[in-house]
Amino acid sequence: MIQAIQQLASDLAKQINEIKIEDGLTIICTRRELHHMIEHAVGPDIMNTGALCDFYDEMQYEHNLFLTVSQFDDVVLDERPEEL
Repeated sequence: MIQAIQQLASDLAKQINEIKIEDGLTIICTRRELHHMIEHAVGPDIMNTGALCDFYDEMQYEHNLFLTVSQFDDVVLDERPEEL
């Protein structure tokens, strides 16, 4: 499961970095689409065992990308300025 999440996070991070907006929030996909991507990567039985949390952690700690869900149910980047 971890390898599948790591690969998905790596692939998505590459896509995000290509479309990332400098000043603002970058819309990636809907929350539902993200759930489907993760479920497809790890399988439906494993999805309920914390795969989503593991994916968010992988994006944050390995790719320095902070995902959040907007009020419109889109998954967006939280583009906080880096701490010095």
